[in-house]
Amino acid sequence: MENKTEKEKLFSKCVSDWSKITWAGWWHIDVCYFDEHEYYKQEGLSDGSLAVCSTDWRYMHATIRVNSDKLQEIENEDIEEIAVHEMMHIFLNEMREEGIDHEERVATFLARSFICTRDKTKNDHNL
Repeated sequence: MENKTEKEKLFSKCVSDWSKITWAGWWHIDVCYFDEHEYYKQEGLSDGSLAVCSTDWRYMHATIRVNSDKLQEIENEDIEEIAVHEMMHIFLNEMREEGIDHEERVATFLARSFICTRDKTKNDHNL
């Protein structure tokens, strides 16, 4: 892989930082960057998307595929929201399956994540 651009480095840093904040660090998360031509050659991707997250929730593995050409057009201050948005699909993707079991696991995971985030924030601010 070529050297990452500054925006790719920022996107990867956001994923790394937010995986700790949301407790997604339990997941193995790959972030892959593709030029526009290679990005759209991949199955399931349509014109216009900047990134997509696919998961194998059974093994807690996620891949975020990023259209690097489109990423270069985004303002730096918007990259964090895009990275976090894609990461939320890590928690939500399995709810596309039938039944409530998956939704229950996601709800439990999110509840624990946000409680830990709140507690860490309280400790950081001595509240």
